[in-house]
Amino acid sequence: MKGFCNRGFLVLMAVSWLSSCATIKQFIPITEEPQLESQRATVAMASLDDLDEIDSYIKIDNDLLGLQISEALEAQAALSGIFSLDRIKVRFARQAIFLEARLQIFNGEGNTIGANISGDVMLAFSGDRLIWLPRFDALHINPPGFRSTRAEADELTLASEAQWLEKANHEIADALIVLDRNVVRVSPLPLGHIEVGAELTSLDGIAASGSHMLGGVYTVAGSAILVDPFTTSIALDLGFVPNISTCPSDVYVSRSTFAREIQNREPLGVSRFLEPDESRSHFFTEISGATQSTSIVHIWFADGQPVWLEELAVEPSYRWRTWSSLSVEDIDARHWEVIVVEKQTGCILHSQTIRVNPAIAIMQSESEPDFTTYTQYRDEFMARTNSFSIQEQRPDIAFIETRREFVRQVLRDSLKDIRVVANFDTRNIAVKRLSGVLNPFSSEDIACQEQTCPPPRDCGATFSRCIQKRDNRVCSQCLFRNPLNNRCVDEGNDPICEAARTARNAVFESRYQSCLAGEAEELQACQRLADQESQSCELEAGAELAACEAARQTVIEFADSGPFANVELKLGTEGGLSIIFSGFELEGDLENIRLNIALSGALDLSGSVRFAPHQRLGPLAECINSWQKSFDAKVLLPYEAQSMIGSLETTSGQIYSDWSGFVLAAAMNPSPLEAMFVESPGLLADCRIGLTVGEVVAAISGEIRAYLAGEYSIEIQPQASRVVMADATISFGNREFTAAPLFSAKGLTYVVEE
Repeated sequence: MKGFCNRGFLVLMAVSWLSSCATIKQFIPITEEPQLESQRATVAMASLDDLDEIDSYIKIDNDLLGLQISEALEAQAALSGIFSLDRIKVRFARQAIFLEARLQIFNGEGNTIGANISGDVMLAFSGDRLIWLPRFDALHINPPGFRSTRAEADELTLASEAQWLEKANHEIADALIVLDRNVVRVSPLPLGHIEVGAELTSLDGIAASGSHMLGGVYTVAGSAILVDPFTTSIALDLGFVPNISTCPSDVYVSRSTFAREIQNREPLGVSRFLEPDESRSHFFTEISGATQSTSIVHIWFADGQPVWLEELAVEPSYRWRTWSSLSVEDIDARHWEVIVVEKQTGCILHSQTIRVNPAIAIMQSESEPDFTTYTQYRDEFMARTNSFSIQEQRPDIAFIETRREFVRQVLRDSLKDIRVVANFDTRNIAVKRLSGVLNPFSSEDIACQEQTCPPPRDCGATFSRCIQKRDNRVCSQCLFRNPLNNRCVDEGNDPICEAARTARNAVFESRYQSCLAGEAEELQACQRLADQESQSCELEAGAELAACEAARQTVIEFADSGPFANVELKLGTEGGLSIIFSGFELEGDLENIRLNIALSGALDLSGSVRFAPHQRLGPLAECINSWQKSFDAKVLLPYEAQSMIGSLETTSGQIYSDWSGFVLAAAMNPSPLEAMFVESPGLLADCRIGLTVGEVVAAISGEIRAYLAGEYSIEIQPQASRVVMADATISFGNREFTAAPLFSAKGLTYVVEE
């Protein structure tokens, strides 16, 4: 954290605009321009000494700045309804800007009071803007243009000048600040975007490209401003917070200001500076355009370092007023900045800066200030900025130059976490037609062996199943029993029972004999079938052996006579593919760039394969001719990032790198030959030479072979990766000018011209 108390802050600002109080205070009246020049130079020297590094250098032509100041003051006076300003003169001197104008006062009683008003302008830089802070410090009423006595005129003049001076500052100078109409918008290093893309050369060269805006916000750790009669020069010590973008214009900050207090949701005591003894500061924000509930965050920076943030609710409203507060008495800092961020999107709505006012500290100082002359300050300023190429040039409108080291660091930080996804349109990929040849199979791999027939079937008789039950009932019964003890005295057989038993057993015997006869007949039939199977197997084995020997002889005979068949493949491709770029990293002095490229997605393939054999192959040709099949397959791409490094080239406002292509290997599932032969195994078996899928693949030559084996390769040719810096824009009120960037060995330069 940079210290606040140093010798530059022991110098008193000469005029009353240093104070942000409602009552005009003039600590030391200054009437001589050289003394004011010296005091301003002393304060500016302190600011220059506080710059650790000068990252950006801006030079602005004073003509347009002076025109903006005079037009804005005149317009704001007219809006007040109380004043009218004309004949405004803005005079740039050495380290000072003076104001003179004729003021018309409408006192509400139908009278117009004429006056001459004068003051000066303070400059400060905040974020992306040069802020000019006007302050009137003298007002002299002319003799009244309405009827009055001389005594009345003198009394009116003496009583009213202080009152009208205070009111003019409130209605004109303060109002310009609150309404944000006192700024020259200029970014020291406008961020651009990165462009990436790739072509899939193996898929009809379909291309996909994408871009990503570089996001971030600059913080001003310190600034020093040199004013001469022709040019205003600004030296900036910057910080950078990456990956924050500017919000769309539908929700915006319509008013904002630092204030001493807030009453009835309105700022009181609009602050141009923080007083050294001030304990608490408030930042007031009015949000316009909110159509739904949201939240904003005020992030407070002290000398470029974040020290506090506060989340604030915003409800749907034409203008929603809110504010944050911070105790500043224990933080030793000179530059304060508040960035207003929309919480949901993380984008920037607004930023504003305020500086510490050393006036009170100077009045309390017991030591004599050590004043710096303008020449001393100018020489030191030029010495600190002598590495910039624009130092000796006078701008037509403006020059902006940022040193190369800072540009490099900003680009590194803003690229660090970027991920760009680009989608390919695969709907119009043409059907791929490939051809090749089926070369002769190796006869050494053809082993013709006689088929071994299996043992004949077992025809053993199963007579045991013919066994039948027997009726073994007992048919004896008692014919006479002793009446005294119930014992059987006379037994005999029951003729009815015996007859039934005999009849039943006769049925069982008949069934048994019939079963025996059937078993004998089946045994004979089985033995006949077994004999037939053995004979058939022996015949088939002989035929297979003969066919194999014949095919083998055909292979041997035509081995040197060229291919056995032509092979054709049709392949249609659909699906979704995306290419992902990530891991961006700049190396060296913008010498190399690293990035990762990954192809993601899946392809749906549909096609057909056909073998057209040469007729000289005889029976083998008939087999090969049956190898025709339509198929569907899928290609799932492995998510493997390809790490790449390329050398960077620089042209005008961009840096770029060209890339070599690479091949991504994948696989079809199933392969075309698997779809053919695995689903229909008889297609290979019918050729009678023991072919396998692998042997068929080995015999194929040409580009078609890899596809038939299920290999699928995608050739990727990355397009040139480009970091394109945005054009710079500088706005003087409604006048806006742009300039293209130009890289050089020293940095990035913008020359803003008519």
